[in-house]
Amino acid sequence: MSTASASLRSKLVRKAYENPDLRKKLLPLIKKKANKLSSAQRVALSEAIRVHREVMATDTSKVAAKANPTVQIKSLPSMSPGQVRAMLDAIVSARQQASVIESQIEDQLKKLKDLSKEEKTGLDQIKKCGGLLAEKTNYLLETEKYLLKFQATLTAKKPGVEQLMASPDEVKAGTKAGDLLGKIHATFEKEVAEQVINLLEACIGDATHYAKFAQAIKIVEKTSSVPAGIVKNAGLVDTVVSIKEWIVGGTNSVMQRILNFSGDLKKWVMGFVERGRIAKSSKDKLVKGLGSIDKMMGALENEVV
Repeated sequence: MSTASASLRSKLVRKAYENPDLRKKLLPLIKKKANKLSSAQRVALSEAIRVHREVMATDTSKVAAKANPTVQIKSLPSMSPGQVRAMLDAIVSARQQASVIESQIEDQLKKLKDLSKEEKTGLDQIKKCGGLLAEKTNYLLETEKYLLKFQATLTAKKPGVEQLMASPDEVKAGTKAGDLLGKIHATFEKEVAEQVINLLEACIGDATHYAKFAQAIKIVEKTSSVPAGIVKNAGLVDTVVSIKEWIVGGTNSVMQRILNFSGDLKKWVMGFVERGRIAKSSKDKLVKGLGSIDKMMGALENEVV
């Protein structure tokens, strides 16, 4: 046994000793099958067991919490500079996390080998969902640009309007400017804020489902290079079979637990499509609403001048 293999075996022994739940699965592999696995295979198997324990944990809310992007969506009744910054922060966070999840699954899918025709067809549908998620992140990027433009306009023009409203010599102009500013706050800003939330929710919905699938496909990917007998001894065969069964269009309790979703692949994909429609509609309304605000702010600037 090489020095690297011995070192890895020692780590596995120590991990098994420290964790009773892993012990009954790792020790038989270490004692009886170690000479049949390469170092890379042992690492992959250990990772597959870890992920399997996570996704099949009794408290599935903890698994879901790890999968969910950490974006907090709050009610945004108007668009003060601070609230615009909060929207921008949420958008940037959602885009970054969605991109990470896309990259993870893309990398995992490239490593899968010896797939059946049906499995390849199912994975093509899953890749389509990745494209739909990417489309939503592009909507977020476009929204981010419009919000930055609005923030710059608001910062540049609003102080002058407020000064005009406060001037006793400009009562008429100040009243007209105040009416326009009030209309922006009462109508357009609320609509924009609501559409930002809708767009974020659509993107986060995609990212959450995709992140949970990433956990499932990681088990398949990590066990793909390990001999079937050892995968069976590790207690992973049923899970791997269930994941592949779902990929080709079936349903089972294992994938329902992992994904927190009771439907088959077709229904799962339709969720991405439907959230795509919502995201597209919200993005279009955002662009229109922010364009209206920009025109009204231009009218306010004329009042100041």
